Amino acid sequence: GQRMYVDPGQTFVAVSYTVTADTDLVAAVAGQKVRVLAFVARSAAGTTSLVSSVTGTVLIGPFTVTAGNGLVLPFSEIGWGDTKVGEALKIDLSATDSNTGVLVYAYVA
Repeated sequence: GQRMYVDPGQTFVAVSYTVTADTDLVAAVAGQKVRVLAFVARSAAGTTSLVSSVTGTVLIGPFTVTAGNGLVLPFSEIGWGDTKVGEALKIDLSATDSNTGVLVYAYVA
């Protein structure tokens, strides 16, 4: 995604993805976890999605979004889930779909 705004410890990015395989949302950083603080996504065709780490550990979902609708995970200081240390944050779709949204995350030790 494209960096839109950075607050101390928090990064806001626009996300856009259209593939069914695991798609990186946030890159891995050695010695750090990626914590999802908020997430908004809109589905064009409707899919079942899940947010996971590179090892396949499910952090959020699976959730089903119907065509033209979306998912909102409001801001949470404690977060919605963390990857394992040193792993990227990924999303996986059940079918090819055009999804857009916003992700707020932080790297944590």
